[in-house]
Amino acid sequence: FKVYLPAGDCTLRYTNNRTSVGNLDYMLIEKTEDAPDYLIPVAAGKSTTFGMNKFAFKADAVRIEEYTVGDETGTCLAYMHTAGNWATYVLDVAEAGTYDLVFRAANGRARVDDFIALEVDGTDQQVNCSIDQTGDGNGASEWYNFVLLDPVTVTLPAGQCELRVVSKSTSFPNINSITLTKQGGEGRR
Repeated sequence: FKVYLPAGDCTLRYTNNRTSVGNLDYMLIEKTEDAPDYLIPVAAGKSTTFGMNKFAFKADAVRIEEYTVGDETGTCLAYMHTAGNWATYVLDVAEAGTYDLVFRAANGRARVDDFIALEVDGTDQQVNCSIDQTGDGNGASEWYNFVLLDPVTVTLPAGQCELRVVSKSTSFPNINSITLTKQGGEGRR
């Protein structure tokens, strides 16, 4: 697998997410010019949207779920309903700054307030996201009736960084995508 390493000193941490995987004897690291397939370019001057299936790393219980509702077929991040579950996305940001971040999410339960934490390179971004029930209350496609949530603000550095999505709740919506738009730039909501 591919992993991005910055120039200079850095820490590469190996974390065992399972109770029984054997012993690790060594790691062989070889430089390549090919970018990892999970690297998400964030362009300057326009909105960037990416699917939640583009994570680089995730908690063991978290998974991607496929869905078909009407004419729409897609994937979404699911099983984040345990506080502390997480998924990490590696961004390659063209221009540092403050960005609006908009989730496309669906919720089959009653309204959920303050369900998520966002971290950029380990720094909490102090966001508060809420979502109402997005279905009809009868179970018909409630978990796949995606809506755009109100934007929250994150600060992104130029270059590569990690955006971590962390569950703060036992009620967590399915999330289909994230859209990032630099404040003051084109395409701002």
